[in-house]
Amino acid sequence: TSTFELFDMTYIKNTFTEFITTLEGFDQLPDSAIANLSEQLQAWRYRIGQKIIGKESLPDNITIIYEGQVRLLGYDPQTQMPITLKLLQPGEIIGEIGLLRNLACETAIASTEVVCLTLSASAYFNFLTLYPAFADARKNHSYLIEVFDILSLHWQKQAIATLNLRELAEKALPQAKVQYLSPGRTAFNQLDSQ
Repeated sequence: TSTFELFDMTYIKNTFTEFITTLEGFDQLPDSAIANLSEQLQAWRYRIGQKIIGKESLPDNITIIYEGQVRLLGYDPQTQMPITLKLLQPGEIIGEIGLLRNLACETAIASTEVVCLTLSASAYFNFLTLYPAFADARKNHSYLIEVFDILSLHWQKQAIATLNLRELAEKALPQAKVQYLSPGRTAFNQLDSQ
């Protein structure tokens, strides 16, 4: 059987516009863009335990959780065993960080039956290009998985058995800052002035 199922969007269409405009950045889109966006989305249903996205490859789309809970996984740097970083709720987006940073980094599985809305990567990048306020809101914040992965790289060679990287990443996330650098070398002391 299929690992997920595409289903009829008719039951969502009436409430989708309200839902999407509550999401950070999407609330910056004009009504015409929201209408265009809603026509491009596909709804998918996942059963408990099914993988929605894996860090093996870049996603082909962004996935917005519409109903249910999704388990965001990280991998312990010492054991390479999966650990739950967060239970993602409706309105949270997966696949976006991989597309924005051009780096496959997320693994997420359904914790309950889940309904997700997907938007193709090309359509998503088109919205980023056409709507600067949307792009600014979506591109310029850090994600728990990237903070966790950066901390994991640092602590991978350390022999600290009691370190809880998930908690450390959660505490570091509010202070994390995204900076886009021009190609080439950038001096460390120039990072805050960028």
